[in-house]
Amino acid sequence: MKELKTLGVIRIITWSIVAVFMIIIFSRESTIAMWGDNQTKTLLLAVLIAFGLGADLVIRIIIKRKGIENDNNYKAINIGLITTLLYVFIITIIFYTKFEELGVVPVGWLWFIAYSTIVFVNITFGVCDLLFNQRR
Repeated sequence: MKELKTLGVIRIITWSIVAVFMIIIFSRESTIAMWGDNQTKTLLLAVLIAFGLGADLVIRIIIKRKGIENDNNYKAINIGLITTLLYVFIITIIFYTKFEELGVVPVGWLWFIAYSTIVFVNITFGVCDLLFNQRR
């Protein structure tokens, strides 16, 4: 089970790196204001997500090849999905409230929701999986 825990930590670190760089990209003032005019940020975000998904693929291949069983996987997925639903609900309410007077949410923030949901679900799943496997 030590391998499963190590792979879980690698998953969390990988997606945390993706999250940090994603936040850096979105926190730049020009990213939201000029969303459609900046192809570099689109490419960077795609590379970040591909990096995270690629790391997940490698982890899953390792788990399958070594025949490691993870009985807690479904519990972690369920909790990850439920917390992600809450995350999406809360963040959309925040953006609605912030931009209610304007009447529209800038498209850059909608892309933030899309990208951050992928990152959030993977970090949440990784943390839940690691916590459940700590008990083993």
